[in-house]
Amino acid sequence: MISHWFYAARLKTLPVCFCPVILAISLAMNSPLFRPMTAAVILCCVFCIQVGTNFANDYFDFVKGADTDERVGPKRMTQSGRISPNVMKQATVIMFLLAAFFGGYLVYLGGWFIFGIGLLSIFFGIIYTAGPFALAYIGGAELIAFLFFGPISVIGSYYLLASTWNFDLIYIGSGLGLITTGLLVVNNTRDIDTDRKVNKKTWAVRFGPVFSYVEYILCLYSPIILLDFITENSLEQMVVLLFLVVIAMLLTKRFGKAQGESYNHLLALTSAYLILYTIIAIYLLA
Repeated sequence: MISHWFYAARLKTLPVCFCPVILAISLAMNSPLFRPMTAAVILCCVFCIQVGTNFANDYFDFVKGADTDERVGPKRMTQSGRISPNVMKQATVIMFLLAAFFGGYLVYLGGWFIFGIGLLSIFFGIIYTAGPFALAYIGGAELIAFLFFGPISVIGSYYLLASTWNFDLIYIGSGLGLITTGLLVVNNTRDIDTDRKVNKKTWAVRFGPVFSYVEYILCLYSPIILLDFITENSLEQMVVLLFLVVIAMLLTKRFGKAQGESYNHLLALTSAYLILYTIIAIYLLA
């Protein structure tokens, strides 16, 4: 039973919420106002929002009939009958309530702007798959993922940790957001056939696999250009950026040949690319 909840939480998706915060933590550590407790609370908050979103996705995709036995991706716990719909719904509410609990402390530190970010994060986490205008069903998920797992997360976290706004972080935040968008591209391209059957109009369904391929290329290479733009030129910088270029080349080549379940492996590799990019960004910026 516990293993079912691990599957439902989709722990492999956690890099998308942790990487922006960890990057902000590394950049804010030199601030005299830096507090480890605040960093821990931010990590707890984004964890609860991410898992709550995954639970909601598991529940609402089942309700809407998007998850079926034809699904190529990992099995969903509600659709497979391992967790009942009512229990999954209750778990979703609990995770978002926990996010609000941790978020209360962050609002105390950061004020109304942080309140707005937190409220929108939970709101978009719910309507990602819920309601008549669910983001995943109308093709709006990529933009929200880019913003909230990219510049908004990095800039907002840095503000909470250093008590100052640094809008120059929009560049590195955008790099992280683009790679996260690339993860969605892989996921949606894999599910084109099943999504089309339930009228789930992702960009992959609307514009086709060739568009998705070009989008994936942009999502992997553009962050390298952004990192080159904001870091000091040196032999060291050139070597690590060329290393990222090689990895991006291998991933985009794999995307072009992917079919069926091979997209699942590509998802894991793209997530690893996000982690690698974050580590290199911290090394070059910190």
